[in-house]
Amino acid sequence: MTTSTFDTFVGHVRSALNHLYDPDELRRSPLAAACGIAGDFDAAATLQRLLIDAIEALRPAADDPPQSRGWRI
Repeated sequence: MTTSTFDTFVGHVRSALNHLYDPDELRRSPLAAACGIAGDFDAAATLQRLLIDAIEALRPAADDPPQSRGWRI
């Protein structure tokens, strides 16, 4: 992935996160096409769920100490 492509992708992710609860914006997001769900009836809900699941996957384990790198991030 080139820097320009990466920057574009990051911009699309940032925009989708800023509009996480706006179905019209999520439906039009280039991320929906990138995930192969652009034409789906529930594309907005699916993209929203994918983003929320990705955010939750970043959560450190419950037994990680509060000063660990994962919790600091």
